Parts: sequence; C-alpha cells; structure tokens
Amino acid sequence: DLWRVQLSNGAAGNKLSVSYFDTVPVALGMAILKSGFLFIAAESSDHKLYQICGMGTQSDRGLAGHVLGLQGTAEVESVPLFYPSALQNLRLVDSMQSYAPLVACRALPASSSQVACLSGAGARSTLRI
Repeated sequence: DLWRVQLSNGAAGNKLSVSYFDTVPVALGMAILKSGFLFIAAESSDHKLYQICGMGTQSDRGLAGHVLGLQGTAEVESVPLFYPSALQNLRLVDSMQSYAPLVACRALPASSSQVACLSGAGARSTLRI
C-alpha cells in the first residue's frame, strides 16, 4: 500500500496527515521519476511502471485520515481505514516479466524446446511455458 504523507504549518502548530494513496505489489525497490512515473521492482511478480495521474486528494475513497500534532497531541478524526479497490491515482504503463523467485523449472516431455517454470509467491504465482 502507498500512503500520502503531508506536513502542514498552521496557526495551531505543525500537523502531519496520512491518507491512503493506492495499492501496488510488494516491492524490493521503488523509484519516483520527476517526469511523473513510478517504477516498482516487485518482490515476487512482474516489475511495473505506473504513471502518476492524481495526488490522492479525493475525499470519497472511503477512508478516514489520521492527523498528528507534532507537539505530541493526537487529533484522530476516526480510525484510519481503507478498502482496496482499482487504481485511482496510478495508471499502469508497462510491465516487465520477472521470474523471481523461480520455484521450479522442468523441461516438458512432449517437446524438447519448451520449459515450464513456476515462479512467484502467493496470489501472484504463475506457471510460465
């Protein structure tokens, strides 16, 4: 999950607000480019390149924000909750195949030129031929 963190200075003091942005696969690394793209080097699925289409400022996402005063006092509107849904602020531009982690690999008996590979983990597991 990606979260939007915003620090604001006001008359009442400094405030830190955290809100849900979007959900992407578990990543080993992320890179945000100045041109407005986000690259996700996924841990156990294909690597993905997203274009950032929004800044996560929609208030109709079905979640509550959490605001923390930097003086140590917490002002909680309600418990911060979110419900995963389709991408709202990101648009998938490209996907690069990744066999990591490669779980098993076997030559197919019917053909000498084909290999079956099991890769990934959990819900993102794949059988590739």
